[in-house]
Amino acid sequence: MNLRVGLQRFRLILRREIMVRLSYRMTLVIAIVSAASGLFSYAFLGNGAVVSATTQTYGMSLGAFLVTGVAFSSIITNGLSMFGDYANPSQLEEVLVTPTDLRIFVLCSSFLTILVSIGTAILLFSMSVLLLGFIFSYNVPLLLAMVFLGVTSAIGLGFVGLGFQLVYKQNYFLSWLLFSFTSLVGNMIVPVQVLPGFLQTVSYVTPQYYFFTGIRVALGSNVAPANFILESFALYSAVLLSFGLLIFQRGLAFIKRNGTHRWI
Repeated sequence: MNLRVGLQRFRLILRREIMVRLSYRMTLVIAIVSAASGLFSYAFLGNGAVVSATTQTYGMSLGAFLVTGVAFSSIITNGLSMFGDYANPSQLEEVLVTPTDLRIFVLCSSFLTILVSIGTAILLFSMSVLLLGFIFSYNVPLLLAMVFLGVTSAIGLGFVGLGFQLVYKQNYFLSWLLFSFTSLVGNMIVPVQVLPGFLQTVSYVTPQYYFFTGIRVALGSNVAPANFILESFALYSAVLLSFGLLIFQRGLAFIKRNGTHRWI
C-alpha cells in the first residue's frame, strides 16, 4: 500500500469518526461537564487538607496531586476499551474482506478518540492552573514524552482488550475490573506510599503508576529521578504494546480459524 492510498484511507476513516461524534454532541458535552465536575471536587477536597502524605513524598500539595491525576486520566484509563466500538461482527466482516489491515483500521478509527483524550487532559489541566490557581514547574520534554508513552500504553491495552473481544465477544467486565483496580493502586488518586506493602508492590506492575508518577515528575515533583521514570515507562510501554499485538493476533487467528466468536 503506497503512501497516497494510505493517507486517503486514513482521511475517510477519520471523517467518518468526526461525523459520528458530531451526531452525539450532547454525550460529548455531558462527558466534559462530568470531568470538570470531578476536577473541581478533588481540587476543593485537596485544598481543604491541612497536611497530606503528598507534601513530603511528592513535593506538591494534595490538591495538586489530585488534579494532576484527574486531569490526565483520560489518556490512559480507557485503554482496554479503546478499540471495542470498531470490532463488532458486522464491522469485522466488512474490514476483513478488504485490503485494509484490521490493526490499521482500528488505529485510524480511534485516532480521533486519542486526540479527544489528549485535548481533554489539556483542557482540565489548564482549568486547574487558570481557574483554581495551582502552580507547577514544567519539564516540557518529559511531559510530552509521558503523554506519548501514555498513549502508547493505552494502545497496547487496547489491543489486549480487542484480542479478548474477538474471542469472547466483549471485554466490558475486564475493562471495569482493571479500571476499578488501577484507580486504587495506579497512583491516580491514592498515593502509592499510603497503601499496604502488598498493594504497593502490585502498583509497580501497572502502567498507570509509571504514567501518573512521570506526569507529576514533569510538573515539578521530586518523587523519582526523571531519567529513571522515563526509561522505566518507555520499556514498560514497548513490552505492553508487543504483548497487546500478540494477544490481538491470537484473537484474530481464532476467528479466522473458527469463523465466528466464542459464545461462552
